[in-house]
Amino acid sequence: MPERRHPLIALRAAEVETLVAHAFPDARVVELSLVADGKSNTNYRVRLAERAGSLRLRLVAGGPKTAAKEVAILRAVGPVVPVAEVLYADVDADDADHSFYLTKWVPGDQLSSAQIWTPELGVELGRTLGLIHSFGFPTRGQLTPEMTVEPWRFAGSDGAERNFLSLCMENPHVRARLGDALWQELAELIERTAHLDDEWFPPCLVHGDFNPTNVIVNHGKVAAVVDWEWAHAGNPMADFGNLLRDRNGPVPPEFADAVAMGWQEQTEVTLPPDWRARARLHDLTSGLEFLTHEDERPRLQGTALANIQRTVSQWESFAAPPRTGGWARVGAAIGKAAMGAGKAVADAARAIDPDLRRHFAQMPLMAFSYLTAGETPVVAQPDDSHRTVVFVHGLGGRRGNFLAMATWFHLQGRKRRYAVGMGDLGSIPEKAQRLGAFLQEVARVNELGEASIDIVAHSLGGVVTRVALEDPKVRELIARLVTLGSPHGGTHTARYLATDVVRALRPDSETIAETLRGQTPWPKGPGWPELTCLWSDADMLIVPARSATVEGANNILLEGVTHLGFLLEPRAFRTTLSALS
Repeated sequence: MPERRHPLIALRAAEVETLVAHAFPDARVVELSLVADGKSNTNYRVRLAERAGSLRLRLVAGGPKTAAKEVAILRAVGPVVPVAEVLYADVDADDADHSFYLTKWVPGDQLSSAQIWTPELGVELGRTLGLIHSFGFPTRGQLTPEMTVEPWRFAGSDGAERNFLSLCMENPHVRARLGDALWQELAELIERTAHLDDEWFPPCLVHGDFNPTNVIVNHGKVAAVVDWEWAHAGNPMADFGNLLRDRNGPVPPEFADAVAMGWQEQTEVTLPPDWRARARLHDLTSGLEFLTHEDERPRLQGTALANIQRTVSQWESFAAPPRTGGWARVGAAIGKAAMGAGKAVADAARAIDPDLRRHFAQMPLMAFSYLTAGETPVVAQPDDSHRTVVFVHGLGGRRGNFLAMATWFHLQGRKRRYAVGMGDLGSIPEKAQRLGAFLQEVARVNELGEASIDIVAHSLGGVVTRVALEDPKVRELIARLVTLGSPHGGTHTARYLATDVVRALRPDSETIAETLRGQTPWPKGPGWPELTCLWSDADMLIVPARSATVEGANNILLEGVTHLGFLLEPRAFRTTLSALS
């Protein structure tokens, strides 16, 4: 029987040209080769006439939803993680076999299981995993095309990984392939190691299939991580377990140590002493799932069975703490005391208001956006038949704060968009002047006329935009303005800081009392953009919450959304796009 989950899709050059023509009209295929890796999807390497370099055409077996998720992940992590650049995606195809996307072909070699596992390579792979795991999520679960998390559902039970392991152990094919003795030993091991699934690391982006075939290496460096169909929000140990799985024999310990070293250097987080045991346990999930299949897959199931046998028979060696000297034992005692103190802090944290906890939980999700450039040149972009969108960040924010929303907008066809970087320095009028100049430059390079730009502004960005609208030359360019949790009436939380910008957000400030209230009620008719204000009863930075509304504007309540949630939650994306449409 074939080892693949789904059969390869055979395409002729003419059929490939039809798909590629979406991105490259009149494309002519001069070279086409099937990339015979993976077990589910179909990949082709394509070379076109009169175009340098090759393309990867990926036909996604999981259908439109899986394809959209993969594309969203690639675009979200692209600024941080080495991945192939997405050139075009058709994620709405009716035929599930022909949901596809195109990326650039990344030069390099597939990391095979026969690779010489050097410590240098281990450090490189560990750092790459650290970059992937830097993307955080509030809970574990399946990722959606909107980059939100849905709880796992395993045959009607909740999404706890332990429940999935239990379901696998109950599968008759698993029991038959393990045999009674090994099945019993494994069941006992799973039961007594439940504590090793504790959340020592917040839920994060997990590749889910980080094995050698999905890593492209060029001159000793990771050039690209491919095949993200199994990506989810979970425990990073799942990726460690996949990478360090025994394939052609046990992985050398020094290589595993190097992977751990690279990950810790990248994340600045210390792995638990028993991280090898945790990695082996998490990899049991994949191994047992392989054994549930009714059909026989000798190579795949044989490898899974061998890994399970080794995990059970050598468990003590995986779980044994590293040998330590006297000073190390003292350090361990101090660490244990610190863990106790940490638990007390955690208990205190759980007593904090849930809305505030959610706000803090979302903060790591925004961290990666700060890796984007502060400013970039304004260059012309192709017309997408919609008004141009400009994103304006808030206090202490960066252009990349809108990465998730901008990616979602792109999937909805709003492809001509810009994000302004206003930096941390300068007063509100200075920021408004900078924004006005940016908008006029966007209009100039794209040859735009009146009412040709839509603005989406978060927090302080909404105040800055309204100040910028005092300039008629700026105002005439704007068709619609959507603000997300902006303190139009000021906010009392601005009294906790005394910088010039924060003072200007107090309800009695000159900016609020004169400029913004001078635009109240919101002017209607020609010469002024249509204003929509999204506000929330759970936004703890806008006090009172109604300060995020404007008399005469279209004010929309999004219940339960935190201040950062406006930048992360799909319902905020949908409401914003609806207001612009």
